[in-house]
Amino acid sequence: MLPTALRLALALLRRPPAVAAALALAGLGALGGLVPLLDVPGYEVGLVGAWLSLLLAGPLGLAAARAERVSCGAAGGGAAGTRAGGGGPATAALAAALASSALLGALFAAVALRAALGPCRAMAGAPFFPLLALPSAWLSATLAATAAWAGGGRAGRTALALGGAVLASLGWTLWTAWRGPASFALDHLLGVWPGPIYDEALALDARLLLFRGQTAALAVALGALAQLLVARAGGRRVRGLAALLALALLAAGGLRVELSRRVLDGDRERIAGALGGRRDGPACTVLFPAEKPAAAADALLAECEFHAADVAAALGLPAAPRVTVFVHRSDAEKRRHVGAGAT
Repeated sequence: MLPTALRLALALLRRPPAVAAALALAGLGALGGLVPLLDVPGYEVGLVGAWLSLLLAGPLGLAAARAERVSCGAAGGGAAGTRAGGGGPATAALAAALASSALLGALFAAVALRAALGPCRAMAGAPFFPLLALPSAWLSATLAATAAWAGGGRAGRTALALGGAVLASLGWTLWTAWRGPASFALDHLLGVWPGPIYDEALALDARLLLFRGQTAALAVALGALAQLLVARAGGRRVRGLAALLALALLAAGGLRVELSRRVLDGDRERIAGALGGRRDGPACTVLFPAEKPAAAADALLAECEFHAADVAAALGLPAAPRVTVFVHRSDAEKRRHVGAGAT
């Protein structure tokens, strides 16, 4: 599958639209120095790369699926026939993912080259770029290619499926952010928002590594599932594909469990349990480390009540609205729980 996918990816990259996209991304990277935070290949450029990969996924996935359907002799049918070499939606997805990665490489190279000509350390934050941009590119390319294959190579159906997936992913991410106290956001397609933009001490921590590993595993699982369904429809053996699907799902699940154990995902109840202490007043609920002395806990609650009443009076409110305060043991614990470390 890999040699076929590589040849297809190279064919995609030689097409005029892909060449134009590469030039546009290189130009965008060269102009990045005009925008603060985009002048070096770091976290911010990686996040932009994840967003741009969504624009690349549709055309690349559609073109790869169409070419692969023709090669498999399935251009006139639904999800039928794959050639003896194992071609099908997985090959199209892999080719689209490789092509998308190469195009994002043009963006990275342009930003790095432009930064290298200036006073900055051009590659200081470089590892952030592949971790943020590439897993999103792989998953979105796989979504587009499998949707194009299932939709008979129709552009409208492909765009609708990919757009729906992006909106669903964004909706879930916003809902998660709304219901919890976390200032960070984790989205498999749109990337990872680290927390307050003025919290500059960003690191390749467990939250980023585990979540992006889960995204990559989901991309493999989706490609394997699509290929398995096509192979079964064609009467082919699926043991290898079933094993790959199971391994990918186990990897995604295991990474999710470890991420949840380490990061807590901003869940209010789990953060309250990790802190262990609680005091309730007329306007405030203060959650704090259980080992904090009772007098110190009472002082925290009294301080919160005073400030809540003071702010309510300044705003002309009849009473202070209910507020919950999380007090953490350290900056590191606060960052693990809610995403804001030194802020």
